[in-house]
Amino acid sequence: RLLLNCLSPMNHNCPLINKDIGLLDPNSYTEHPLQCKHCGAPLFHLRHENVLYALARSLRLAGIPNTENPRDMQLPGNSRGGPDLLVWTDKCYAADVEICKDKAEETYTDSVCAAVSKKLRTYATFADLSGCDIVPVVMSIYGECCKEMRSAIHSFALYSRTSSLENDAINHMQAELIRGMNLGRQRLHARGTVWM
Repeated sequence: RLLLNCLSPMNHNCPLINKDIGLLDPNSYTEHPLQCKHCGAPLFHLRHENVLYALARSLRLAGIPNTENPRDMQLPGNSRGGPDLLVWTDKCYAADVEICKDKAEETYTDSVCAAVSKKLRTYATFADLSGCDIVPVVMSIYGECCKEMRSAIHSFALYSRTSSLENDAINHMQAELIRGMNLGRQRLHARGTVWM
């Protein structure tokens, strides 16, 4: 609607870019809540939690035990943080969810690969101390999934009581990513912060 000039942009001064976003071009205006940590904070949290819970539900429906947000599993030297999900099959897996956004000079794959590398480095000591295998659950804001996550879900499917775990888990996570983004936009709009 912005591109067709039938919706006028809402004026809102973003403190991070120190600019009135209503003056941005339509594409930048639409992309702003997807990438700004100030204006898009509710969006970030909702999409992260929705993806996490979609994965946990898919695994539970397939008969694979898991625990969301385990409280006693912090990263070494950190009072907060730690895996978002513990999954048990033949061994324990610690999964951490991240939804990454791409920068203008990156492709979706570049941003996803960079996020996976960062997760693996962050959790290297944790893996040594806990004995858990690390599963980076990384998706782009457009729903692209990292190959490490797909590989882990494939190995979980060997212990599944359903034959559709691989497709169900990915499809549900992608749908919940979109749902979380829409709910976040509705919250931002209700606050009068954002536009859509």
